[in-house]
Amino acid sequence: MTDLPINKTELLEHLESGRREWEQTLAQVDPAALDEPGVEGVWSVKQIVAHILGYEEWALAFLTELRDPGSGARSAFDAFWQKQLELYRQDHPDFPALMGETDDDQTNAVVVATYDRYSAGEVLERERQVYGQLHIATQLVPEDRFLEPWKPGGRTLIEILPGQSYTHYQTHLPAIRNWLAARQ
Repeated sequence: MTDLPINKTELLEHLESGRREWEQTLAQVDPAALDEPGVEGVWSVKQIVAHILGYEEWALAFLTELRDPGSGARSAFDAFWQKQLELYRQDHPDFPALMGETDDDQTNAVVVATYDRYSAGEVLERERQVYGQLHIATQLVPEDRFLEPWKPGGRTLIEILPGQSYTHYQTHLPAIRNWLAARQ
């Protein structure tokens, strides 16, 4: 499933099959162990899910704005994460002042720290809700929009969305599976 889909139908098929694999793996995790660190680097399963959630939230805001340019979805998303960065910088003043200036590791740190304030159950439920909304939003975007660059010279949605969802799951599933195997 690492090949890029060629159309919206194939994208949705990959999204759904990738999601089944993700959910099947998460179902094997003892809820009491969701906060246990060291699954992938220092991250727990909860933190991996939070990390995925951040990407899915971005994709959802992006698709919402694409369908309804007046929705303000991306602006609200950007404002929320800017506020989270400002809170994070209270303990990490060396971080950039703007989310647009953070690198991937810094962005991930802010996202994970934000969701560390919530229980593992809340994070998993939020991620499932956002995935559901992302799936619906993907269905609602017209077919031709998936093959257009999202900005001049940019990648197409068919190239972007897998990395925000099912191929992103595939990136983290081996660590979760290895951790599960080591626990048995």
